Amino acid sequence: MRRLLLGALAALLPATAQAGYAPREPWQKKTLAAIRREAKAVRAARFERRDKLVLLMVDDGGRRDGYVETICVVLSQAGIPDGFAVVVQVLDEHAARRGLALEMGRAICTKMEDGGLVTFD
Repeated sequence: MRRLLLGALAALLPATAQAGYAPREPWQKKTLAAIRREAKAVRAARFERRDKLVLLMVDDGGRRDGYVETICVVLSQAGIPDGFAVVVQVLDEHAARRGLALEMGRAICTKMEDGGLVTFD
């Protein structure tokens, strides 16, 4: 099942991401580990690029913008660099299996030098 989900996620990613982008920075690895450990509703998570995190979740009919803001906090706690922005996008897992990118939530997460967290949608 997990292979199917990761395969569906890979089908959605552009060629540059499919060419083998792997999280290299400690904050990226910490973010993915925290999501796997704590975010049970997330079926798959992957950094598409250094500045874009894609999550697959089951569509319950609602938007997931609030959930994405929680992921922004996870990014901050994992040590995202000050002033660096990461786009977090939530896609419907079932649509992804069919090759569609049905977005359920999105935010741009930025950690400021003073430790504050800013999110934009």
